[in-house]
Amino acid sequence: MDFKDYAAQEKNRLIAERDVIERKLQALDNAIRAYEDSVGTAPAAPRSAPAKKQRRRRRSSRRAEIVKVIGASGSDGIGRAGVILALNVKGNKSAEQSVSNTLSALKKAGEVRHEDGKYFAS
Repeated sequence: MDFKDYAAQEKNRLIAERDVIERKLQALDNAIRAYEDSVGTAPAAPRSAPAKKQRRRRRSSRRAEIVKVIGASGSDGIGRAGVILALNVKGNKSAEQSVSNTLSALKKAGEVRHEDGKYFAS
C-alpha cells in the first residue's frame, strides 16, 4: 500500500468517525430539547470557570532603555530618580515601580552596579 492509498483510507476513516459523532451529538440535542419541553423552561447555563492567567513575557525593551540611560550617564552614574526622569515616567506609579524592579533585576544580573545611590554600567 503506497502513501496515497493510506492517506485516502485514513481520510475515509476520519470522515466515518465524524459522522458517528455528529449522530451522537444530534441525539443528545434531541434529548435536551425533550427535557426542556417537559420541564417547561430551559435551565440556566452553568457558569464557566475563569480563564487561567497567562504568564507575561519579560519586556526586554524596558531593560534595554534603562541600560542605555545608565550607559549614557558615563562615569558620573545616575540615580533612580534620574532614570525615571530620563524615561519620562514621572508621576506614573506603575511605570516608576517597573523601573525600580528592572533596576533591581539588572543589578542582580550583574548588568549594572549600584554604588552610593547611583547606577553605573558594568
